Parts: sequence; structure tokens; C-alpha cells
Amino acid sequence: MVPESGLRCFLSHKCNDEAHDLAVPLETALRPHGVELLRDPFETGHVIVTRIRSITFHSFVFLHCPESWASPMCQEELETARDRGVPILTVRLASTVPPELKDRVYADLGRPDVDRQAALQALAMVISSRSYLHHTITLLDPCHDPEKTRKTAQQLVEEFDATLIAEYVTRIANYYRPETDVAARFWLALAVGKAGTPEAKRGLDGFSWEHHPYPRGD
Repeated sequence: MVPESGLRCFLSHKCNDEAHDLAVPLETALRPHGVELLRDPFETGHVIVTRIRSITFHSFVFLHCPESWASPMCQEELETARDRGVPILTVRLASTVPPELKDRVYADLGRPDVDRQAALQALAMVISSRSYLHHTITLLDPCHDPEKTRKTAQQLVEEFDATLIAEYVTRIANYYRPETDVAARFWLALAVGKAGTPEAKRGLDGFSWEHHPYPRGD
């Protein structure tokens, strides 16, 4: 279920011609996926840091170049994305990507031989799927209607591949709580098990075994 306001991706960049030239076609590529690209979402009167910390977004793209990495404002945006746990994707425009951004495969648009149109189309699909997953996970909160949490947990099992679930398995496992709907807990355990990683196993080991879909191992 997509929010009424749609999915949003925050674009963090240093203001230069190359960044702006990339933002326009990326915005176009995201539109068919129902994702709004937030680029420079500031208006007269905004306190910039407050705006960054309060605006809603479901994914984050960092356009990496020496200027953006050295920018305190871009670092503030990046830190906000990390604090929220949204998917962070890096696009290399120039220079070497720092180790802090190398835990995930990045889109390298700094090569002269790259097909930018094809690369941006592929990036748009990645942004869309991860934005949708991030939003879906937020609906697992037990404060929502039990029927909604159950359907959301089932959706994780049926609609998302194991690799995507594995990336966020610890966060998903954290919603397996006593106050969570019993049926939702059943599907949550299936979702965590689907990941098949050591983190997933640790999550399953920490679950209560009442209404559990997996046999308990000794």
C-alpha cells in the first residue's frame, strides 16, 4: 500500500551543473514508478536543517563528488537518512567513493563510457523497490490496525525477494512483539526466515515459539 502522498526520494547533491543535469532525467525516470524526487525541497523562510530533519522521504540518493562529500549540508542530509533507516543509494559522479559509502554497490555515472539513460532507468527501479519496502516496513508497527499489520507482514513474504528482506531483516524482526497481532507474528517469522542469513536465524531464535511457523530446533 503506497501512502496517499506517494513515495518520495531525497536527492542530496552539491549545486553544480552536473548534479542538476542528472536530477532532471532521474526525476523523469522515477515518475512512472510513482516516486517523487525531492531536489532542493526548500522555500523562502525555511530553516534548512530543520526542513531536512522534518521532511518525509522513503529513500535517499547521494550524488557523490568531492564537493558534495565536503559539504556540511550534504553530510547533514546523509546523517538524517541514516538516523531514519531509509535506503541510501550512492551515485558516483567524480572521484573515489569513500569507504563509508561502499557497503552497498553504487551506480557509477562518472565513467565516460556509461549509458546514462539506461543507468538512470535501472537506478529508478532500485529506488522504487527500496522506497516501497521501507514504507511497507513502517506499516508493521503494532499501533496500526491489526488487519493492516497482518496484510503487511504477508506482503513481505509474497512480494519481496529474499535479498531485499535480508537487508532489513533486523528491523523487520524488531516488530515481532507481544503486542503484535498473532497472525502478523506468523507472517513476520516467515518473512525473517525467508532471508536465510545468520542475522535472520538470530532473529528467529529470539522469537517466542507460540504461533510460530517453523519447528523449534535444539
